[in-house]
Amino acid sequence: MKAAVSDREAEEMRLVTTRGVKNAPLPKNYEAARKALAELQRTDECQSWAKKAAALASYARQAEDTSLERYAMKVRSRAIERCGEILAKMEAK
Repeated sequence: MKAAVSDREAEEMRLVTTRGVKNAPLPKNYEAARKALAELQRTDECQSWAKKAAALASYARQAEDTSLERYAMKVRSRAIERCGEILAKMEAK
């Protein structure tokens, strides 16, 4: 025995067949979930860009800071100087 189809169910079936599956109405909860997930994706993208911006700022600051470079040049200069002193002593013997 078939159960009788209510007027509402008949209307929904008519809408699905006339609109097609792609245009079928979706539940409000489903639409809300889609919007929330889309927002999360945008938030993740923003966080990714924020991290990239922070890294770029850090690299720029490092590029402008020449103190390590100056220190390395002093160490290199001192090493060259010490090599010369040691070679001078070796030649003197």
